[in-house]
Amino acid sequence: MKRKLILLAVGALLLLGALSCTRISNDDDPSRYADLQSLPLEYGQLKAVTMTEQYHGWAQLWFQDDAGTIRMVRVNWATDQMLKKTLTITRTSAGGN
Repeated sequence: MKRKLILLAVGALLLLGALSCTRISNDDDPSRYADLQSLPLEYGQLKAVTMTEQYHGWAQLWFQDDAGTIRMVRVNWATDQMLKKTLTITRTSAGGN
């Protein structure tokens, strides 16, 4: 009887542990990427290209349009792909919100 209670408690703990896990996003999700064929002209002028050792094969392209909006596009030069999601930073005057 005591052995069954221990097995039941261990099973309950394992079940609780499995249910409490948080799903980790999969960076290999193909729907996140687009073929690097062209970049929209509306992004403006290319201002800078940056890279970091943490993401080997990737570069960040920084654009600024006529309104001052900054966009960062992440590209993988090894696979000729880019992330669909871009970082967009809008600009306002110093006194405006």
